[in-house]
Amino acid sequence: MEEINRIAEQTEFNGIRILSEDQKLAIQVGANDGQTIDIDLFDMGIEKLGMKDFNVNDSISIPGKVGAQVTTVTGKVAPKLSGEDAEINKTDKTVYVDDDGKNYVKSSGKYYEAKRVGNTNNFTFDLKAAEATPNGTPKALTEIEATNPVTGLNPGETLYKYTAEDGTEGHVIKSLDDQGKASYYLATLDVNNPEFIRE
Repeated sequence: MEEINRIAEQTEFNGIRILSEDQKLAIQVGANDGQTIDIDLFDMGIEKLGMKDFNVNDSISIPGKVGAQVTTVTGKVAPKLSGEDAEINKTDKTVYVDDDGKNYVKSSGKYYEAKRVGNTNNFTFDLKAAEATPNGTPKALTEIEATNPVTGLNPGETLYKYTAEDGTEGHVIKSLDDQGKASYYLATLDVNNPEFIRE
């Protein structure tokens, strides 16, 4: 960006800076006075070009529309066990559901009740509790509709809804550089964590 401004400020023709401001340049084309042609010159700095907030470091230009900020995300994601790693490692790291819709974890061939944390995809469990008896044969729960806080962002980053020019809906991460300039990055949801990652 600085290079564009430098070229705009320093490019000269016959001692006149021709890209640094909006002006007219008169060029003598005939032998007599008044036989000139006026050429319109324009400021070609980054502000006039509409590139003041543009960042080339993997960011995208935004031809679509950036919508509202997103702080939670709702969608189909994989269930996740919550607790101490040592306890999670004693299970097969799978959440099960029985015929009554109750959830369980499995450890050493035994089932233990699992409790969902609110509307998130997190499930807590206690292997010191009494062994549970599921109704029917429990099936592995591979995905659930869940609402989770947005994760995967670096400090100072925010997530926004985004609609591309073709109408495709998605998300972008807004990041600010050291000078406070905004950059946008396409983001996708990693359903296994869940968290947003840059594309």
